[in-house]
Amino acid sequence: MKAIGAALFTVFFSMSAHAGTIWDGLIKASGLNKKHHAYCYFNRQGELTGSNIHKKAYLASITKLMTTYAVAKKFGTDYKHQTVFYYDKASKKMHIEGGMDPLFTYEKTFYLVNQFNRHGIEEIKSLTFDDNTLIYPKSHLDRQNSPVISNDKKAQYLFDHLHTPGWNVLLTRYRDFYKKHDKELLDFLSITNRPSELKLSLDKVTYAKNIPFDKEGEDVIRLVHLSPKVENFLKFMNVKSHNYYADEYLNVVGKESFDKIMDDFMNEHFQGYEDVRVGFKSGEPSIGIFNGSGLPAHINGVRKDNYATCAIVVTMIRELDREIEAIERKIEESVAVTGIDLGTIKNRMRGNSLKNKAIVKTGTTNPVSALAGMMNAHSGRRYFGIFNHRQMGGGRLSAGPLRSFQDELVYKLMKAFDGGVSLGYKRKSLNVLESNLIVE
Repeated sequence: MKAIGAALFTVFFSMSAHAGTIWDGLIKASGLNKKHHAYCYFNRQGELTGSNIHKKAYLASITKLMTTYAVAKKFGTDYKHQTVFYYDKASKKMHIEGGMDPLFTYEKTFYLVNQFNRHGIEEIKSLTFDDNTLIYPKSHLDRQNSPVISNDKKAQYLFDHLHTPGWNVLLTRYRDFYKKHDKELLDFLSITNRPSELKLSLDKVTYAKNIPFDKEGEDVIRLVHLSPKVENFLKFMNVKSHNYYADEYLNVVGKESFDKIMDDFMNEHFQGYEDVRVGFKSGEPSIGIFNGSGLPAHINGVRKDNYATCAIVVTMIRELDREIEAIERKIEESVAVTGIDLGTIKNRMRGNSLKNKAIVKTGTTNPVSALAGMMNAHSGRRYFGIFNHRQMGGGRLSAGPLRSFQDELVYKLMKAFDGGVSLGYKRKSLNVLESNLIVE
């Protein structure tokens, strides 16, 4: 087979030319079998068009856009996780009522110790935490599936990172933490640059399903921690293709709620789809999501890959955009922007014709290489999807050339859509300190 991209030829088209000519030309020049690949987009008339648009397609990390949609539907992208700390001043007991905040890292514990001291808390006889307290020290670093963290490990982690008399090794990490963040923000949050000044002693840390003391007691204070906006987590998840956050957000939404959101979407946009779709078994759902990340799932020893169709994915991206816009937020705050963000698109779709003019998500597993998103074109917002199946037609196609194929198609589609308009987005990072702790 010819190397994809090595023999790409120029397809002449006018501004109003049908984009199918572009697809057919690239498919032919690349030596691909058209029946194993799909692409679709909304044209100027708002109609969904393309090739194999209703054929079953594996999703890989394109799944994360569907996870993003579910989060936006249930919470809104401006939602903040709320974690409540109850502290009984008389008994010196504390209980954590978790808010499913996935960013409970060592930086968060350093922040909390500073805030506890600020509010006069220097001793905790007994610290308990509930089921909704997510603790994974490497959550911001690890892109793999959600690990199973036992309650015993959670308890040990909390003790090690909150009990300042045992900070010997952590003192260096604290100093690095302080150097990493903006001095003005650190001062605003009253975070000291002298970790030796911090004093918080713990006797024990254990799991408790419910708070073990009366939270309405007269000696109990309630400290509420609000996380950064969910869009910051979603942005990090989509840019880095971060599987831990994606899987955790499926848990945050809840599988039952997630399935209902998907069912409601299908009922609204794809009534009677069983008569249109291609490549599905009788009775098989049109959307199959086994985790929030898109990595292969193994159920009873059988591999399961998330799937849908190009039409479903692209329509959902359009509805995600509308959902976010309805609360006066922007989709570029939750999904990677071409030419600006790094992560999995760092070396893709470069150049002025696409820089800051599209939001995209990549996806690659053994069965598929995919790209989906929205082009902010002069002719309007153009939602699109490309699914190149790698293991069909004999052998397995290399992912690298397929990515080049996808990038070339996006360049040509943007040109066909009259060129792009800048989103005006400026890159930002997920900052654990973009949060606050208040006493109620």
